[in-house]
Amino acid sequence: MQDIKGFVVEQEKGLAEAEPYYKKAMELDANFGNGYFDYGRCLVDQAQKIIDANPTATNKELAPKLVPIYKQAVEVLGKAKELAPDTAAGRLIDAIDYQLEQLGAK
Repeated sequence: MQDIKGFVVEQEKGLAEAEPYYKKAMELDANFGNGYFDYGRCLVDQAQKIIDANPTATNKELAPKLVPIYKQAVEVLGKAKELAPDTAAGRLIDAIDYQLEQLGAK
């Protein structure tokens, strides 16, 4: 139910505002893969906002902020991939792995 509420909030207000609902969905049902996937998307969105807010920053400057978020996203999305293999979690993990390589953290 929290995941559905999160989806509605995401459609109305955006992904960042839906994050608490997706986190709650994971807490309420540790076997609900879509909750993990949606929370992982929130983390990727957080990282993208940091990148967008710092257009002239180098990878070295961005790494301290981005690497922890990306690593958490990989962990969360890995769980999503395990529980709900039909999600796009694997593709997101691949994209994050590429970003980590670019940041020198892989």
